[in-house]
Amino acid sequence: MEYVENFLIGRQPIFDRQQKVIGYELLYRTEEAPDRASFDNGDKATSQVIINSIMDIGLERLVGQRIAFINLTKCFISGEIELPFEPNQIVLELLEDIEPTEAVIEGLTALKNRGYPIALDDFSYSEQHRPLLDLADIVKLDVMGLEPGELELQVEQLKGRNVKLLAEKVETQEEFQHCFSLGFDYFQGYFLSKPELVTGNRIPTNRMTIINLIIKLQSSDTEIADLEEVIQQDVSLSYRLLRLINSAAFNLGRTVKSIKHAITIVGVKVIRDWARLLLLSQIDNKNPELIWRALFRGKMCESIGTQIDTERADQFFTVGLFSVIDTLLDRPLPELLEKLPLESEIVNALLGEGDGRLAQALNLVDAYDRADWEKVEHSELNSDQIREIYIEAVHDTDQKMRFFNI
Repeated sequence: MEYVENFLIGRQPIFDRQQKVIGYELLYRTEEAPDRASFDNGDKATSQVIINSIMDIGLERLVGQRIAFINLTKCFISGEIELPFEPNQIVLELLEDIEPTEAVIEGLTALKNRGYPIALDDFSYSEQHRPLLDLADIVKLDVMGLEPGELELQVEQLKGRNVKLLAEKVETQEEFQHCFSLGFDYFQGYFLSKPELVTGNRIPTNRMTIINLIIKLQSSDTEIADLEEVIQQDVSLSYRLLRLINSAAFNLGRTVKSIKHAITIVGVKVIRDWARLLLLSQIDNKNPELIWRALFRGKMCESIGTQIDTERADQFFTVGLFSVIDTLLDRPLPELLEKLPLESEIVNALLGEGDGRLAQALNLVDAYDRADWEKVEHSELNSDQIREIYIEAVHDTDQKMRFFNI
């Protein structure tokens, strides 16, 4: 049974010296805490803001032609979680608790070189933070959080640098006038406008559509027409993918009006990368640990496949992913496999009846999972290779789970 899933996102306007709105900061909000940011994982909060604003609501609705300011955590800076949009309508805000380590500076430099504007949130000037200033386009100073005289000192220290100054948490007319006289370029706070709540909703995709599309996406022989046919079976999925492709995330400069056109323009890989996690995240009422396990086993099988059979990495992923499909869908495995267009070698491997390369990879994953080291030692790969594959699979799965807030 389909149901409507509601979500919230906050946005607070940012004004220039003429009190015209130049952009909005997009804020994580929940129905339990609609008036404040309430979360225990910054990566998840940022991921949810990105998915909600780009795929489900759309930047065009949230900010129009203006700029979106989005908080950035370490995983996004390092590239562990890829930013799924172009830099033309986004300012990345570096949170104040992120220290300017070598890795952070390297990551920000890479983002800057790709064209993303960088804002420093709740900034406090110090020699330690000079490397961040060299990369910044906008510096945000917390008017409420600074003691008398500190605001003027911070502004004086930042003068002469090629950055715009943004006064945030401006609560009164007097504070606004004072910041204006100090030469701030932009202003944000309750005096000008409180954050607004934007409500969105989504309809989860049909389960069997999910499974069939995952199969098609993993097959190297899949034609565009095959993908188009599966996607079009589900109105919700078709709508979300078309919204994504037409969003500022891709900045195509043209309207994509059909699924076929979308696949042709951005390529099967892009569709696959977005759809795989999007679809799995919509398998409702399932423990996130099951989703993690499915993705982990898929990734580990795929990595083993690149070592023992380089031509069929996608099929190896499918075997690992589908090895827990019965638990995900609450149906007996043989019954499910009868209804899915899988190759016989994949079916045999999943049923434990095969002895080909796919079965070997899945058996190796099972052996490592059970700590059956004797069986692991007798595989084609040595223990160091398998250990590296395991670590890579854990890292890759954690990254995807964080990004898609599963």
